[in-house]
Amino acid sequence: MRQKTLDDKIFKEFELIGKDLSNRGLISSHAGNISIRSDENIIITRSGSMLGWLNPEDLVMFNIENSDPENEKCASTESIVHKEIFKSTDAKAIIHSHNPFCTILSFILEEIKCIDLEGKLFLENIPIIECKNPTASPELAKKVSQTLIDNPVVVVKSHGVFAKGMALTDALKNITAAEQSAEIIYRLILLGKH
Repeated sequence: MRQKTLDDKIFKEFELIGKDLSNRGLISSHAGNISIRSDENIIITRSGSMLGWLNPEDLVMFNIENSDPENEKCASTESIVHKEIFKSTDAKAIIHSHNPFCTILSFILEEIKCIDLEGKLFLENIPIIECKNPTASPELAKKVSQTLIDNPVVVVKSHGVFAKGMALTDALKNITAAEQSAEIIYRLILLGKH
């Protein structure tokens, strides 16, 4: 259910980021989620929405502190993680995607040590965390939010990536830089050079 207070500028930003994630192959058709903090509210994509083809009705808003069962039940299942990140960090925007190369490396590495120039410049090292329940759990929310206090990106083993930013474009920069670094490392491993 879309709140009437959401303006077209916010929707256009979500739409642009969703299309970019889809076009880059960082999500499957109905996967991933995007959110921003707006004062004491969270604006997040609806559960099951297609990020590459968002509609205005795919954005849900609820208060970060006060429970809003009607809107929260429509929100992404990962809203518990987004809420905890906003409470624990300086984030104003969050993207969760299923970056293929980051996810592949999560099975064989304990962290991704960026070796490319952009990765070193923006990310340096990307932590990889593991959770017993790696989807929409209080454990995941706590581990991801604590890791993002000092890091712009975290990879959840077998699941995907969470990135924060001061705007959605910042979070997108972090998500895409992480995937580029992971792909370079992956290809070097295949070539026996890493």
